[in-house]
This record gives sequence, structure tokens and C-alpha cells, in this order.
Amino acid sequence: MILPVTLLTAGLLTLWYVFISLKVSLARGQQQISLGSGAEGSDFSRIVRVQANAAEYIPLFLIVLAVLEFHELRADILYVLAGLFIVGRVLHRRALLSASVAGRIWAMQFTLWPLLIAALILLYTWFAQVIIFG
Repeated sequence: MILPVTLLTAGLLTLWYVFISLKVSLARGQQQISLGSGAEGSDFSRIVRVQANAAEYIPLFLIVLAVLEFHELRADILYVLAGLFIVGRVLHRRALLSASVAGRIWAMQFTLWPLLIAALILLYTWFAQVIIFG
């Protein structure tokens, strides 16, 4: 089964992760930091946290998205969830690098709401298939 929404989203998020990883590598070279994340709250530590945060959230979202798509959730709903999540990741980088607390709150809203909605749909799907129709 081809999962077009997951394929597109995985491709876009992989490009995003490569971009932010290159930013970490460039910053390491410029600041001559070969290991670690620098002093707490430093510009370099924020750059590293952008990458680490993406590594924490992106795999989970892609797994959830693929499972929903495999269970044939409507593509428009999947595209909306994926779009919101991607916007959240971009906003998160911007907010974290500018040290904007309000921006980070918005960014995490765009990240966590799609995950929460997807989780609820997964649980509903399980309940409907296993408990009701099982």
C-alpha cells in the first residue's frame, strides 16, 4: 500500500532535519565545539536543541501519520495534521533561536495538537474495530 501523505510529509520533514542538522554542523565549526551542546542558554545550545527537539517529535509523528493513513483516514484530514505539524516545527526553530517564550508556546501548540488529535483518532479506531466490531 502506498501512503502518499506520509511519503510527502516524511520527505519534507527529512529535508527540514537535514537543514537544521547542517546548521548545527556549521555552528560547531564556527564555534569550534566538537562535542556537547555548549553552555546552558547559549546560542549554540539553542541551535542544538532545535535539532534534538526535531529528533524527538518527528519520528513519533511519522509513525502515527502512517498508521492513520494505513487505516484509510481521509487524506484531507491527514494533510491538515501534517501541515500543522510542519508549521509547528518551523515555528519552533524560529522561536527557540530568538528566545521567544510566546513563540515557543505557539510552536508547541502546532506540534502537540496534531499529535493529540491523531492519538485520539487512533484510540477511536481501535475502539471501533476491536470493541464494537471485533
